Amino acid sequence: MPEPDPRVMAILAEALALSDTAARAAYLDRACGCNAAHRASVEALLGAHSATAGFVDPDTTSALVVPLPTDATGAYAPGAPAAPGP
Repeated sequence: MPEPDPRVMAILAEALALSDTAARAAYLDRACGCNAAHRASVEALLGAHSATAGFVDPDTTSALVVPLPTDATGAYAPGAPAAPGP
């Protein structure tokens, strides 16, 4: 996979900070100018971002945490009983 273009990633970060659709479009007009490749890349990434919104519910991620077994000092100790979960 090729490294992402830093300029595209910077434009994407700024665009994601704008929740207003019209403001985002105006920003992309200014930031991408006549660079159609940058505009297409940013719009594709914005589309992927919105398509995955809500994919992982932040309220359920704590259930994914698996406590590791530790010793009395809190250091990882294979074979020790696991610490109680959240």
